[in-house]
Amino acid sequence: MKTRLVLFLSLFLFLSNFAHAQLQKGDLTIAATGRLGSEFGNGESIFGLQVNPSIGFFVNDHLLIGSGVSLTLGTTFNSGGFAAGLFPFARYYFNPAAANSHWFAGVRGNLSFFSEGIDAVYGGTVEAGVTQFISRSIALDIGPYYSLFNVQDDNLDQFGLRVSLRAFLRGGDADSWKSASGNFSEGSLMIGGSSANLVINSLERSSTTSFSLQPNVGYFFSDQFLAGMGLGVALSRNSDVNFRSTSLDFRPFARYYLNEAQHLVFFATGGMGLSVFNTENDFFEASGTQFDFFAGAGANLFITPDIALEGTLTFDHNVDREVSSVAFDFGVQFFLNRNE
Repeated sequence: MKTRLVLFLSLFLFLSNFAHAQLQKGDLTIAATGRLGSEFGNGESIFGLQVNPSIGFFVNDHLLIGSGVSLTLGTTFNSGGFAAGLFPFARYYFNPAAANSHWFAGVRGNLSFFSEGIDAVYGGTVEAGVTQFISRSIALDIGPYYSLFNVQDDNLDQFGLRVSLRAFLRGGDADSWKSASGNFSEGSLMIGGSSANLVINSLERSSTTSFSLQPNVGYFFSDQFLAGMGLGVALSRNSDVNFRSTSLDFRPFARYYLNEAQHLVFFATGGMGLSVFNTENDFFEASGTQFDFFAGAGANLFITPDIALEGTLTFDHNVDREVSSVAFDFGVQFFLNRNE
């Protein structure tokens, strides 16, 4: 079984060369993350809501136009606040008829508002890169970008290189979105939430370099049981103030589907997490570890055989902080099926 998993991962990008996915007028791209939850313990209670949906529409074979929005609410026992943002974007694909590698250039706006303490933040981003399909509906966006923001009357320059997952819905398949069945089985992969980002921020003669890597992969050891690992790596350096920060997160997890692949499937899940962090500069140093465990249940509603809307209700307990949380998370989940 382990040999098959290693082989499947090693052939992952190679097999993407056979994922034929041309872009056409009427296609959609979607993304969504969100959390509604409460944390309690140590005499305090915190409530939070975060919603980040995004949708894009191909007005012709080349041009994708859309917008993302964000809303964050938070309250403690004696205070509260909110933030909201609007992120319109446009992207031009140069070769929409290609089999699986589509080159693009694009722009994105940013307008964010805060309830108190911070003035509105506004700015824009230019980007270029390639959308590499790894299945008919799932692609990797890979490419550099440059952003310029106005923050508290100062200009923040940001250079970056980003790798992220993008979901595509075919306009010609719209009739099947309400009845699509999942296609996972023994040997499939679940890869939702995976990303990588390298960023250089420059603000008033001070620059910070940050790198983050967040692979999240689950392997189906049977038609209904999967196990996997979420890994988080975050590095940040600023030589002007001699600041260094490092964090590592390990989150092994397991998931059991109560029914085999179909349009709506339910699952139980559980796992644990270990976080290791270190932060230091010329004046202080802090380091430590935190351990937590979680359990929950959820559902996948498939809109294509490899893309599903997901909702999960989870209980989490942090042993070191002695706090617990209950949260409902929702978003888009991705499945790679070896028989596609």
